[in-house]
Amino acid sequence: MLYGRQNGFYFGGGAVSEPTARDVSTDLVTWRAGIVAAVQTKLDKAAYAGHELDLLVYARGCAFDLIDFEFSEIAHPALASIGRENWGRTFSNIYVVDDKSFASASSGADHRSKP
Repeated sequence: MLYGRQNGFYFGGGAVSEPTARDVSTDLVTWRAGIVAAVQTKLDKAAYAGHELDLLVYARGCAFDLIDFEFSEIAHPALASIGRENWGRTFSNIYVVDDKSFASASSGADHRSKP
């Protein structure tokens, strides 16, 4: 609270003390990029290579920010941009979750999702 009084408040999508209207398409691109970055960070770790691990990506707030989209419409294109052939060498399954939303991809099966 003291920090907020001294430095202003932070608003998602805006500067300190200056709320900014956010564009849905910008949020969609940003969330997908965040999911890609999370997976890519794990792919860059050589110790994980070839272990057929399961990866959990917690995308907190994603479903709320993009309430008009099915969660799978956010997660699956992000994973597709990395390529199943790339992440499938390290991970058997990738699970992208938010509070009540879930999407998954398997290196050997089709995408599945639950709203």
